[in-house]
Amino acid sequence: MHENYKVSGMYCAACSSAVEKAVAKIDGVKEVNVSLLTNTLTVEFEGDAKDEAILAAVKKAGYQAQLSGENALIESRREAKANLKKTGTIVITSLVLLVVLMFFGMGTSAMFGYLEKLNIIVNVSIQLVIASLILGLNFGYFTRGFKHLFKGSPNMDSLIAIGSTVSYSYSIYMFIMIIISYVNGAEHSLMHEYIHGIYFEAAAMIVALVRLGKYLEERAKLQTTSSLESLLSLTPEVATVIRDGVEVEVAVSNLVVGDIVVVKPGGVVPVDGVIQTGYGYLDEAALTGEVVPAYKQVGEEVIGGTMNKTGAFTMEVNRLGEDTTLQKIISLVETAAASKAPLANMADRVSGIFVPIVISLALITLLVWLLTGNTLTHSIEMMVSVLVISCPCALGLATPVAMMVGTGKGAENGILLKSATAVETLNKVDAVIFDKTGTITYGHMEVTDYLKFSELGDEHIIPPLVALERLSEHPLGKTLVNRYEIENYQYEQLTNFKNVPGFGVEGTYNKKHYLIGNLAYLEENGVKLNNVKEKAEPLLLEGKTVIYLSVDGELSALFALADKIKPDAIEAISALKNAGKHVYLVSGDNKITASALARHVGIEHVYGEIVPEEKANIVKALQSEGHVVAMVGDGVNDAVALEASDVGVAIGSGTDIAIDSADIVLVRSSLTDLVNAFHLSKKMVNNIKLNLFWAFIYNLIGIPLAAGILYLPLGLKLNPMIASGLMALSSISVVLNALRLKRVKFIANPEVETNKK
Repeated sequence: MHENYKVSGMYCAACSSAVEKAVAKIDGVKEVNVSLLTNTLTVEFEGDAKDEAILAAVKKAGYQAQLSGENALIESRREAKANLKKTGTIVITSLVLLVVLMFFGMGTSAMFGYLEKLNIIVNVSIQLVIASLILGLNFGYFTRGFKHLFKGSPNMDSLIAIGSTVSYSYSIYMFIMIIISYVNGAEHSLMHEYIHGIYFEAAAMIVALVRLGKYLEERAKLQTTSSLESLLSLTPEVATVIRDGVEVEVAVSNLVVGDIVVVKPGGVVPVDGVIQTGYGYLDEAALTGEVVPAYKQVGEEVIGGTMNKTGAFTMEVNRLGEDTTLQKIISLVETAAASKAPLANMADRVSGIFVPIVISLALITLLVWLLTGNTLTHSIEMMVSVLVISCPCALGLATPVAMMVGTGKGAENGILLKSATAVETLNKVDAVIFDKTGTITYGHMEVTDYLKFSELGDEHIIPPLVALERLSEHPLGKTLVNRYEIENYQYEQLTNFKNVPGFGVEGTYNKKHYLIGNLAYLEENGVKLNNVKEKAEPLLLEGKTVIYLSVDGELSALFALADKIKPDAIEAISALKNAGKHVYLVSGDNKITASALARHVGIEHVYGEIVPEEKANIVKALQSEGHVVAMVGDGVNDAVALEASDVGVAIGSGTDIAIDSADIVLVRSSLTDLVNAFHLSKKMVNNIKLNLFWAFIYNLIGIPLAAGILYLPLGLKLNPMIASGLMALSSISVVLNALRLKRVKFIANPEVETNKK
């Protein structure tokens, strides 16, 4: 059996790893999975394992856990939103205080002497107070960092805590020396020498900037998990049920199998069931991807969460709760989200080695200088220089600054990148899966062909067509009306109108009898079809929907309708294939329609009549073959596959659920922007790697210099002030390098360019 737990206090991959390791040691536990996206712990265990043991293990690891309730997702998101708002306030306050701190910190330097007349003790006292406030606001880094350090598993928080603590502590030591000198009446120059050892701004800058980066990460995580909450909102809270012959409203949670539910036009099907009376045209796009509402009649199943566009019916409830189709999709999305571990930042991967080495080198530096007969002050200065120059500012900024510049550049061009993980993974993608409806196509039908088979003029075909379809409830009829009503025909009185749901309409117009509908409808009514099947076959092979019109028993015309392909689809798919990507089409549409569209846009691998669960299975099958998969879709039916894929890409015109489930959103719904997203991700990943390279190079060169490698032979040393300057310089180089992303060039969007003209 398995159980889900809600975990609080996790902040990084090291946290989730600690929880997993702690729970995995419990006897009877077979599998452990921790999700930072949903802050959940899923445990599969045998009979011996107990909840108490699991909760105790999590607590021992330094975190809190509790069994997930029915509304765990909503509660978790509510808490996350509250925490994010609180964090935003802390970030803004910290950055404002940091600016003030830097003003006072640089005010007594040789370059910026605007505060030289201010009493030194007053100046440093102000710095101490402001720095203490910033560190207090971000004190969590110190508790977490030192806890991981003492447990033997240091992470980025440990680097932050050590660097900031040493800088802060040494600054206090220097401040005490200033006070002693002032009390003893020492020369002003001596106190100025001591003030160069004040590094309050360095201590505060580390935590303030890293907190900003963490805030941005939390925002992305919150947006990602909102897809689960959106799925829950598809079904209504109440349903109309027939009880004792009377219609009454009851909560959906109180429905039981066998209840008779009434679904009216515009109503949402509350749960899965079977139609008992009436009919409906159900919009199942959220679950199947079909652009045309499905006609459902007595004896056919309807799915909870789908909307009844027209018609009315009663249905018998046959599935509830976790057994419903929608709930299964929700469960799949939750499982996919929990099983997709965030890609660890490169800095996090090396911090476990980097921190112990830096600490060891700092201690060795202290001991070497003491053992060679140097003063304690000199030795501490050298040790602090090593720690200060190796502070993780540049290391911590390497990814956030590139992400901020890159995502800003993407946003300007209609590409929303939600996380560094998505950017890094997209650069590795070698297989791209496209949904059809709303992704490669626009998602709405248009009339593409009009063929006549009689001598009748348009005045005997178009006006009756519009007159009849005006009264039709079928969405395709509305498409025909929208197309031909603009011709300004004068519509005369229509008589004997009849609507046959699922087949077509008929009526008398100007004393002539008209039938409009599918081929089976006309055949059933004895219409002479002649060789129309040969005429219609090429249209059907192109994936088009054909509607036939007869006048007085003679076939007179046909109309072909199709979902229009986006103008940049062929170019974008060609560009992806030229870049070495394997391209697939996966659609809920019938195989003929899907195959026809795939041929047209240049996709060789195509799957038709695919339900949401199968889309996710196709993603997993490609992953098992070693592919890194990107899924591109726009509907709720794509949500499971979007979560299961390595990178989910949502079309901006799609549903909120698809957008929330995705890692990347193409706002303009342009497939050209998908190609641009690949290009941008490559540039951003290269930029991040270069940032990390420079961050480590500074440490590789700076640490030996700070330790005094040139002091004995040349008398040169890096005091903490210079070390702090070099640390700042490394951060500046990272920022300047990231700004190069503003110059990334994109392929033009065909529709945008057309609109410009």
